[in-house]
Amino acid sequence: MLLRDAARAACVSRTFLCSWRQYPKLTFSNKTLGLKRSARRRGDIARDFTNTVDHILKNHSGVGLKELRLEVHDCCNVKNYINSWLQTAITPGIEEISLLVQSYYNFPCTLLSDGRGNSIQDLYLTHCAFRPMVGIDCLRSLKRLHLCRVCITGDELGCLLSSSFALERLELRYCNELISLKIPFYLERLSFLMVYACKMLQMIESKAPNLFTFRFLGDPIQLTWRLLAIEALKCEVIIHDQLLQLCYYQASLHCTTS
Repeated sequence: MLLRDAARAACVSRTFLCSWRQYPKLTFSNKTLGLKRSARRRGDIARDFTNTVDHILKNHSGVGLKELRLEVHDCCNVKNYINSWLQTAITPGIEEISLLVQSYYNFPCTLLSDGRGNSIQDLYLTHCAFRPMVGIDCLRSLKRLHLCRVCITGDELGCLLSSSFALERLELRYCNELISLKIPFYLERLSFLMVYACKMLQMIESKAPNLFTFRFLGDPIQLTWRLLAIEALKCEVIIHDQLLQLCYYQASLHCTTS
């Protein structure tokens, strides 16, 4: 059943309404809402998308919500609503947040504070400005972080990682404000790191002891690694047919590009 149809059913069925208000997984996109671009004007689709999502989330109790995925294609007409939608969804118990927008949106990091973000295990953001501040204490359960075309500096990412002790997978794509990336030693569960086309990046330093897979695409940069077992690192490195040298504290390893 499409989300739009489920919302309509909730209007006429008391039993369905009770279950709908505690629905655990919500995915909002033009497809899930049955909005077809070919038959409608762009403005009409944006309006119907906004009205439907707003109605559903205003009637959701927030209780039992585990996953929220928002795919917003016309962000300019929806930005004023996204904050309130996220405020409804980001409550203790939420585990996955995916926000995929087509134009830049300033993600309100304050929504993650006061323990509300500590249950999030999976965070996927695109086309956002994401500005964690020093002293922010959130995302303690975060296992997977995927940032694509996100405005975030190395220091800001460091603030985020400082409390993400459970992090297992980190993916950074087209994050062009990153100049240096430092992975601290206390990220003991981090096993996968992907850095893709972050064009301003000059240096990666990792002290994560159990990093197993490193994937990199971009221009030559300085890489410094510190591992418990150097032979355990799998490298998939693409740097425009150039040789890449990974410099370790205790040894060195050369990886040819592919």
